[in-house]
Amino acid sequence: MSTTEAPTFVPPPTRLSLRSVVPVDHLQPVRLGLMFSYLLAYLLWLRLKGLPIDRISVAISVAIFLVCAFVGRSWRTWGILLVDCAFYIVMWLAYEKTRGAADDGFQVFGLFQVGPYPLQVESMRNIDRAMFFGHDPNTVLQDHFWERSVRWYDVVASATYMTHFVFPIIAMAVLWVLSHRQWVRFMKRFATLLGVGCLLFVLLPTAPPWMAAEKYGLFPELQRNAGRGFRHLGFNGFVNDYNVALSNGN
Repeated sequence: MSTTEAPTFVPPPTRLSLRSVVPVDHLQPVRLGLMFSYLLAYLLWLRLKGLPIDRISVAISVAIFLVCAFVGRSWRTWGILLVDCAFYIVMWLAYEKTRGAADDGFQVFGLFQVGPYPLQVESMRNIDRAMFFGHDPNTVLQDHFWERSVRWYDVVASATYMTHFVFPIIAMAVLWVLSHRQWVRFMKRFATLLGVGCLLFVLLPTAPPWMAAEKYGLFPELQRNAGRGFRHLGFNGFVNDYNVALSNGN
């Protein structure tokens, strides 16, 4: 007569807690508190002084936020952050230097002179007229939409223009936190686009429509409405040159 052994009881595996797998970050509340405090200070500055729109002020404001967000992180993380920020700063310095280089040209390592190249004024007007069947789009838009009183589309356009100084940098910072690999891919494309812009600043300097109207008389007077919708909301743009010779051409 055969006998069978009773099945051995196997206790269910112990369920691991999240705390035992993911180490507790005791500085997370500190970082959140610092970032929230910074946000309140930024909004107060926006109301009292205006939205920082010069590149140095924007860089300083982002740097302060990054310090708040990375308190307690490893030295390796800080090192990667500093290298990436240095890369970004070099790109913008190249952009700033080439914006104003079209007027006088520049020396390449003291070996030879590049530029200056002639300012494109009438050629841009002629291209616009060829594309829009003999019409100047700037004057047509002004005739149809500009009024002395501020309209809703002035507010939308002005807010879009003013915030473009800030939102791209915020997007870069968020992408850096979420995926450094995707950030690198993005920055490669961004650097390529910026490099093409720098090259065009030097080789093909172009007068904006308001300058072509005001200085060269190619159009009737054109209103510069970039900021009036923003001012209508009670805000201003904050600009500080920090005693640094940056180009202010637009």
